[in-house]
Amino acid sequence: METERYTQLKDHINQRVTIDVIFQKYGKTHGQTTKSTCLKNIKIGDTTIDHIWVKSKALNDAKLRTNQPIRIETTIRKRSRPSERLFDEPTMDIQLLKIAILTKGRRW
Repeated sequence: METERYTQLKDHINQRVTIDVIFQKYGKTHGQTTKSTCLKNIKIGDTTIDHIWVKSKALNDAKLRTNQPIRIETTIRKRSRPSERLFDEPTMDIQLLKIAILTKGRRW
């Protein structure tokens, strides 16, 4: 099984890309102490992805505001998400790694 994100970004896997996103909020994964960041309206060329949660020290340290637009450079990687049922195959998804903030707060 594949997520819609994975299907849309399959051609960009293992590539370094520049993307425009809107910062939504910070949060924590249940049972963990590390902060995660929710990014929405992820635009890569003509493709727009609804949202994704990422773990990034650069984003956590940036102290972003809700609905703040940012441009980041990142590597898109394939992620195998465990299934909810024991005998189902894992779901193929993406993750964003090695995130670097290029600009903050500008509309493009």
